[in-house]
Amino acid sequence: FLEGSSRNSQVVLKITPVESQKKEEDVWSSIDFELAGRGFYPNVLSFVKQVENAPYLFEFKNVVLQRIATREVDFSLLLKVYIQ
Repeated sequence: FLEGSSRNSQVVLKITPVESQKKEEDVWSSIDFELAGRGFYPNVLSFVKQVENAPYLFEFKNVVLQRIATREVDFSLLLKVYIQ
């Protein structure tokens, strides 16, 4: 899903699993990922909206956008993916 959404939005994406600390009060199992990439701002926004509206349960834990000299945006999203 994430790779397809990044292609549709024309952003470069790198997905890296991140070790997360499980809490006793966590009801569901989850996996954390860092999504790092680059693209033009409207494309990055389109990608984030696709993730936000996905048919999966995601939680954005951290979002960082940084404009770079080429008029593109570097982004980093820390995403918690809930699994059954």
